[in-house]
Formats: sequence, C-alpha cells, structure tokens
Amino acid sequence: MPHGVLLFSLRLCIRTPRQTQTFIALALLMASLTAHAEFHVMIDPGHGGVDTGAVHEHLKEADLVLDLGVRLKRLLQKEQGIKITLSRESDELLPLPERVKKINDSKADLLVSLHANAAPVPQANGLELFFQNSVTADEDAQFLANLENQSATAAPEASAGGVTRRGDVLAIVEDLHRQSRLHGSLRFGQMLEEQWKKSAAKTPTIKQAPFRVVSQSTMPAVLVEVGFLTHPAEAKKLALSSYRDELTAKIRDAVIEFRSQLQRPTLGHKNLGQVEFQTAPR
Repeated sequence: MPHGVLLFSLRLCIRTPRQTQTFIALALLMASLTAHAEFHVMIDPGHGGVDTGAVHEHLKEADLVLDLGVRLKRLLQKEQGIKITLSRESDELLPLPERVKKINDSKADLLVSLHANAAPVPQANGLELFFQNSVTADEDAQFLANLENQSATAAPEASAGGVTRRGDVLAIVEDLHRQSRLHGSLRFGQMLEEQWKKSAAKTPTIKQAPFRVVSQSTMPAVLVEVGFLTHPAEAKKLALSSYRDELTAKIRDAVIEFRSQLQRPTLGHKNLGQVEFQTAPR
C-alpha cells in the first residue's frame, strides 16, 4: 500500500467511527493480494510424528489430514495463479511454535489448517470451522501480559506521557491488520459453509476459538475439523478415498471463491455476533 494511502487511512481511523476502520481493514486485505501476482495458500495438516492426534481403530488423525492436505494441494495446482505450500509433507512432528513460525514465514495469503475431531460421546458428528477469536477482556489481559513478559528486555521509547506517537500509530496499524485477518477468516469460513449448503450434507458450524495456529497466524486462517473419528459412521466415511476427494473439492472451491472475491471491489461480511465463541485452546 502506498505511503500516502496508509497515512490517509490512519487519519480516518483516528477521526471516524469503527465502521471506517472495518472498511480500511477490508481494503488492507484486498491490497495484500494485489501486492504480488500469485495467490499463496498455506495448507497445514495438523499433528504428525509421535503426535498422532485422534485415533479410531487404524485411522490416525495425523495420517488422515496429511492425505487430505496432499489431495487439496494437487487440486489447487491445477488452478492458474495459485501457489501452494504444505506445512508438512510427511509424517513428521512439527511443534506448534515451529509450525506457527513456518506458516508466518511463508507470507501466504490464506491458511487452511486441517484436523479431525474427537468427543467423549460417540453421538457427536459433523464438520466444524474455527477462525481467529476476538479475545475476551480477561484473556486479552493475559495475552498482553504474556507479550510483555516475552519482551521484558526490550527498551521502550521514552515519552513524557508514557506512550509515544509512534507507538500509537503502530497500534492503529496492527489493529487494522488484525481486523483484516479477522474479517478475511470469517468470510472464508462462510464460503466453506456455503459449499456444504450446496449439497445434502450437514451444514458445518462456524466458531471462534483460540487455536494457536489460526490465532497467531498473520493471514486470514480457518481451521477445518473434517469430522469426528469417535463417530463410527463418520470415521468409516473419512477412511474412504472418494469421500476425501469430496471434502477437498469443497475446500478447493471455497479457496477459489475467496481469491475471486478479493479481486472484486468489495468483500462482504456478516455480523460477527452471529458466530459462536468457543474456548478451545489447541
């Protein structure tokens, strides 16, 4: 984004209501795509190695989502102008801090994190979609404290009031980027939901939860729980190659729609209040 546009955006943020900040956040999201020719998708198959995730008989979550990730990559490679990266391409352990760093270092435009669910009761079933959460006050305070502890050795800029003008500007910029990621993540989640609505399949639920991979990513991100391995019928379907193809085709179509809408003048979004909040650290 040109420097002058950014300064104009910052002035709007300071002087106008929250709706303007939302508009600018969406503009930042669209500008990020036009900054480079290719649309870069990061596919993150969860778990791996000794971390098998959920297990049902001989079906391991880590193996399942890796296979889904590879299938999704192959589908997207058939599309022009899309670059695809996998966070892992083999049955390897990738600890969460390394996983998050690898994802953010990729500077991708979109993150699709793949997981399979498990529940203490066998009746639980269905696909679930999670995106970056709007942290509650108590959690926000804890998060801020953690950040302060990590940066305790950094020397802050001094000022009479304790807060610098540069710090104010940086805080505004970061808030705009956070809103951009939040709205992009919600919109992609809605596009995924629409893909399931087109078929007779059960419509997935969209939820907010503080999963580390999506909450700490620097791009729009959705964590897809493809089904419950603890539900016998669902586990049986997830073991089928044909059903895996069906799942990845729906995700592919949502990715293509997301890229297409980013290239349009506006990127619609729904009220965040309609989305269920769930505390589910991962």
